[in-house]
Amino acid sequence: MKDSTQTEQLAVAHIIEVFSSCKRICPYINIGDKEPLWDGSLFLYDSDEHNNDTLCGRVPCQVKGRAVSADPERVSFYLTKEAISNYLRDGGV
Repeated sequence: MKDSTQTEQLAVAHIIEVFSSCKRICPYINIGDKEPLWDGSLFLYDSDEHNNDTLCGRVPCQVKGRAVSADPERVSFYLTKEAISNYLRDGGV
């Protein structure tokens, strides 16, 4: 069984792997961070070139990793009203 640090590392690595094939989304997600609310961001670009001129914005991310044996399409996580309010206050999407 993996400990929580290993589970988080695997979850972040998977997210980075998934978005690495996207030409206009660039993930910046920290492993083991202690920042409140967010683990990082997905930066969105309107071009395949990633620079300040093509940056559209960012989506803050909170990674929750969990080892599951169930169908990954049906996995869900509980969010508190406060977490959603903070997300909206930080710009939301």
